[in-house]
Amino acid sequence: MIEEIKEILQDKKKKKRFIIGIVLFFLLMTNPSINDFRIFVGEKHSSNVTKKANFFLFSIYKGGAVSYYYYLGFANNFIPLHT
Repeated sequence: MIEEIKEILQDKKKKKRFIIGIVLFFLLMTNPSINDFRIFVGEKHSSNVTKKANFFLFSIYKGGAVSYYYYLGFANNFIPLHT
């Protein structure tokens, strides 16, 4: 397995694909859940917190203290999107 990875990293095209694959896998595995968002906004049992869209690498959430705010969730972080 180590030899295969070394071989992949020596070829520029394969190296680029390998790095993109690692980044995509990381984003896929760290896409936050609705429960993560509820904890982030401090409303664990609130019904005004919703997941508006799931793109597998990131998600868009709506809710929080101001219920019309949207948030971008990726890599276990949330960024407010002002509408």
